Amino acid sequence: VSQSRYTHAKKIQQTEDGDIDIKSFIADITKMPKEILSSNSKMEKSSDDNSLSVNIGIPALRGLVYDIQEEKFYIVNTCPGAGSCALICYARRGSYVMFPDTFVKQTRVLNLLLNYPDRFEKLLFRELESFAIKYPEKEIQMRWNDAGDFFSNEYYAIATRITKNLKAEGYNVKSYGYTKMGDVVNLADPDMTINFSDDANKRETGKIKDLANAKKSVIVPKNVFDDLLVKDEKNKNRSYLVNEKGKVI
Repeated sequence: VSQSRYTHAKKIQQTEDGDIDIKSFIADITKMPKEILSSNSKMEKSSDDNSLSVNIGIPALRGLVYDIQEEKFYIVNTCPGAGSCALICYARRGSYVMFPDTFVKQTRVLNLLLNYPDRFEKLLFRELESFAIKYPEKEIQMRWNDAGDFFSNEYYAIATRITKNLKAEGYNVKSYGYTKMGDVVNLADPDMTINFSDDANKRETGKIKDLANAKKSVIVPKNVFDDLLVKDEKNKNRSYLVNEKGKVI
């Protein structure tokens, strides 16, 4: 486990003999998360007087799971439909990998989902319901998977049930997300606003019957913004946003 790139180095503890404390690590990643939902800086900017944005995230591309019943570790492919996005994935950079707290929360959420799916569904429903009750004047905008994807039919089914049940209770909730899973999600589901990512692998893209008319998200090539960027003289791979006068913002 200590050599796995699917763990954070700061979460590996040692015993008095210098060995890896596996029991402590298992207890840590399978611990019940304090909350499933979060609100990152991008989501906060999208909130306003009429809406509140929250999101759920799981480890991007791969996640580490300890099967409590079988007592085994597994590496779970959380983005089976990933294509070119795997090379530039924002959820594998910055604060997502720099700080252990992000790793711990996403990993605990994934372990809860796979070990206790019924409990996961009930807890997530209650969290969203609590926001809806606290902010009755606002639309609760639920972003599914700011990291990771609907990697299984069961996970997507949980998402749709939670959304439909909240709406049936009269709560003002909107569920949306981005996916690369062509045959798991239902792009026509009126209760789920799902965008199919154009950079999915060919296997998943081929599963979309009417790709031309499907609601899609597209990665905009960097060269489109060349007139807004200036190169760093010392580091040619780094660029900065500039204003209309050519000054770095």
